[in-house]
Amino acid sequence: MDQKAPLSQHTPMMQQYLAIKDDYPTSLVFYRMGDFYELFFDDAKVAAQVLDITLTSRGQSAGEPIPMAGVPYHAAENYQARLLNAGLAIVVCEQVGIPGESKGPVAREVTRILTPGTVTDEAFVESGQELWVAALNTQGLTYSVALGSVSRGEILIYDQLSKQAFDSLITRVEPKECLTQDADLFHTETRQVMVPAWHYTLDQLSRELDRTYQVKDARGVGLSDVSDQGLEATAALLTYLHDTQRTELMHFSRPQLVRDDDRVVLDQTTQKNLELTRTLRGDRKHTLLWVLDQTSTAMGSRELARWITTPFRDSTIPQQRLHHIRALIGSGFTSVI
Repeated sequence: MDQKAPLSQHTPMMQQYLAIKDDYPTSLVFYRMGDFYELFFDDAKVAAQVLDITLTSRGQSAGEPIPMAGVPYHAAENYQARLLNAGLAIVVCEQVGIPGESKGPVAREVTRILTPGTVTDEAFVESGQELWVAALNTQGLTYSVALGSVSRGEILIYDQLSKQAFDSLITRVEPKECLTQDADLFHTETRQVMVPAWHYTLDQLSRELDRTYQVKDARGVGLSDVSDQGLEATAALLTYLHDTQRTELMHFSRPQLVRDDDRVVLDQTTQKNLELTRTLRGDRKHTLLWVLDQTSTAMGSRELARWITTPFRDSTIPQQRLHHIRALIGSGFTSVI
């Protein structure tokens, strides 16, 4: 069936669905119908293949059968987690009206947007896994990257990197989503999100900074040393986070400019061969992190992974950590396990 047929040729319910789908063309729309979430057209075909569920058809619209696949709403999280792990984004559309209250289909609204890099629910995230969204901006031979973590409420800016430093950063961080204006910027299985050019502007940055931090320009959040290239990447990242979270970013701290002068920067090949967080086959088991990780929380595991992949050059910093640990143990507030 041609999903692009004139809207007037479709049934009222399909018109409602297609209007929602038009706002989220690159996401799978979970359209609530009674006790099920239904997917239609190409969304249904993708879901059926990834989830190994039955692809059926529902009646006709515009004179042709409608491809359809569905999952029970009470088990939806399990299916959504599998789709997210496959690098797909999901829009959840719930019934907000009362059946029979008005003519036409029941009113529906988008209530949640789930993307591989912005989900925080335990049902969707492996223990100890750090999820990052990367906004990329390239000019000539330099690369600027703004990284955002919803779980940490953190934005890190890596400004005007070389190609080697850029590749090393992407390998180390493994962002789940990359925002870009150039689909050919790099080849990766990471979900690439094409965003409009106006997201990468200083005017948009001013709007997002005012909305999130109540300041008008980069100086107000301590980013006066960041290039326009890095600021534009930050603008795109903040815009995307606002769009997907559908709320104010109240828990986000101010963006930080990261300087690698005090860190050991490991290139892509070194990180892989040392098997710091993944083996050469891509497994997390039997890595250095797997051996050392005795942390009690997922947040602690994520922080340990960061220490391993970006160690400080100055040995006094890890020595201070050990001193603090000894002080905690000696205080009696904690004990050695």
